[in-house]
Amino acid sequence: MAQRASWARSCQLVVKQTGADPELAKAALRQVTANQGIAGPAAVDAAVKILVDGPRDAYASVALNEPAAGDVVFQHPYVKSLLELARARIEQEFAKQSGPDADKYLICVRTYGRTGSSRESDVGRLIGATMPNWCRPKRSNLEDKLRKAGLDDLQKVSAALKKSELKDRLRACGETITQNLLEGLRVQAGKPLPEQRLKVAHRGVQDMTLAALSRAMGPKAHQQSLIFVSHEDKEFLEGRYTAALKNTCWADRVVHGIKGAHLQVRFIEEAAPLGTHIIILDDNIEDFVVEHCSKKLEKQLKEQGDSLFLRRKMLPGQWDGPLAGMNLVVTEESEARRFVRGAFPKLKAAELNGLTDALAKAKLEFLPHNLESMRKPSIENLNEALESIGLDKHGISTSRVLDSLRNFAVTKAKKMPNVAKFLQQACSSSMTCHLEPLRIALEREGITGVPELLEALKPQIAGERLLDILRGAGLPGQRKRQLEALRAQARNRLPTRQLLSRKQSQRQVSNTGSAASRSAMGGKGPELAEFIVMAGREMQIHDANIWGVSPTQNHFHLRGAGDSVRFNATKRGIFKNVNTSLGLVYGAFFGFRVRKHEGRYTRFGQVKDDVERSLRYWHHDRIILRFQRYAVSKAHKPGKFMAKKGGISAASSAEAHAAEGTQALQRILEAFGAPYARLAKPGELSSTGIIWQRVAEENLEKHLKRQEQTRKRAAKQMEEEGGGGGFGAEDDKPATEDEVKQCEQML
Repeated sequence: MAQRASWARSCQLVVKQTGADPELAKAALRQVTANQGIAGPAAVDAAVKILVDGPRDAYASVALNEPAAGDVVFQHPYVKSLLELARARIEQEFAKQSGPDADKYLICVRTYGRTGSSRESDVGRLIGATMPNWCRPKRSNLEDKLRKAGLDDLQKVSAALKKSELKDRLRACGETITQNLLEGLRVQAGKPLPEQRLKVAHRGVQDMTLAALSRAMGPKAHQQSLIFVSHEDKEFLEGRYTAALKNTCWADRVVHGIKGAHLQVRFIEEAAPLGTHIIILDDNIEDFVVEHCSKKLEKQLKEQGDSLFLRRKMLPGQWDGPLAGMNLVVTEESEARRFVRGAFPKLKAAELNGLTDALAKAKLEFLPHNLESMRKPSIENLNEALESIGLDKHGISTSRVLDSLRNFAVTKAKKMPNVAKFLQQACSSSMTCHLEPLRIALEREGITGVPELLEALKPQIAGERLLDILRGAGLPGQRKRQLEALRAQARNRLPTRQLLSRKQSQRQVSNTGSAASRSAMGGKGPELAEFIVMAGREMQIHDANIWGVSPTQNHFHLRGAGDSVRFNATKRGIFKNVNTSLGLVYGAFFGFRVRKHEGRYTRFGQVKDDVERSLRYWHHDRIILRFQRYAVSKAHKPGKFMAKKGGISAASSAEAHAAEGTQALQRILEAFGAPYARLAKPGELSSTGIIWQRVAEENLEKHLKRQEQTRKRAAKQMEEEGGGGGFGAEDDKPATEDEVKQCEQML
């Protein structure tokens, strides 16, 4: 009890001396007591020092665009204290969610300097609607008078108007109001407030991303969302976020984060439980959009004057998928079909379906517990061994030898110590000179002991039936090779499942409740929520750890992606709503599975952090998921510096922004990204500054080896010509333009 009382007094002292949040004060005290071993009054002083000096000292020793910045910042006790609070909050949010763990997710909005401080209050909007010809200063003057009378929000003003008290309250504080204006306010107070139209520079996160989330997910959007604000953000310290979110459902969703958009993502991942699904959103998103193929909706949007008529906003209610109205049924690929596709990857869909159906009719299902039998020695191995020693040339029947071996296996095989003795006892005297070559041939076929020989002599019904099925399927090629391909696939993992589409018969009723069917045909719940859950499941299916949407909101580009999905569904019978090749995971809206892996954290600044993140995940996983039918509409042009934009443009300049981006790309490629991308040349179209290089997996190792050899040759040549220390030497001089061109040619 005494220890608890002492702890409580210490916390109160820290709060009193710093004015910090009580929970943050406790976290700072835990840092000094548990991690630094300090106790008593010294612990209070140390905790106060962390809270007072920490916001400045955490970033003092390293620039945020340096590779070691994240490691240094996250070692600071102040950041550790913030991380402790964020970890508790995120765990609390996941604990509130119901349903399977795999379908749970948390949306994290990262914001900086975007409160929309110049937005007009509800009272100001009431005055503006009453007197539309008044200028902004004149409206503000009346608002100040009302505030002086204690009428500082719309509810109080409406109540005073309803009770006819407003004029008296103004007179009591020495202010006046005309009767016409009073009557106008009374009439307008009974009507809905007009929609607030703000300039982009005056809009805050509550006007953009938070409003877009509410439109797409409905009134409960805040329940699965948090807002991460940098602890040193000037607008946060001045209380502008608190004022902007006051009396909204988002008021208690703010979490103290850290400085830097790239470090904020790492902060969120460090705070989240391992394996959870996290979604990151920028703070200037206007709408979540998706392409559509509805002629009726296209006509309607054109009539409304919408120039982006090939896309629509994601809806909180019923929505249509990319295959809606096409009379198609979407089902998940069976395990048997995946097995056959893995064995014969070049088969056409009709041949693949035919062979799969034949296997199903024969009741040969390739489940894991049945695959083991295909890995064991079989009668085919014995046939290969007998044929290889040429018994037919000596007038000895292969089938008679097999019969002799089988008969002996039934009676006396268990007493045989080895294969040689088994063959000697089982075979006739005419086989004596062929026994040793037969034993060697059996070893080549993997039959080295008596148990393997007995397994091969067992009736191989599955193998024989498989050969019959392969013959009946009429596949091109040799049957033995086809059987070997099936056996080889039995040793490998099944390929990733596909979603299959086919025409729906009149009597057939599609399963609209399945996840596969909803993603293709549509559903009833909030579309954005369904999409996020679907993206999480696709990550699990493809063994991926990150997903993103289209980096462009151009409706022609989105429609092209949708048309590709529909073409594959109708012509190839495959519903593929996701791209798994290398490309940009757009930083404005993406999700990832929490791995807390150092190699996946971005390290070269915030300007090109989405490019770096895409390459890092590809480098480690060889797969990223991109849903190219979906996009976000942003208030500002992505990737461009704007002085009044806020976000990563805050406290920067056009020159510094461009220089940091160029330096980041060069560092990324030098560190690990060269096999997957290169810098865009002058005149090449690139929104990111790089050109993606999709090197096939089988060629990647050769590519890396060849690249290393080229670097060594270039280094050696530079040493011979200039006598320098080569690449990586501490006293290296910057390469000349001619040397750079020479190295590029060699590469």
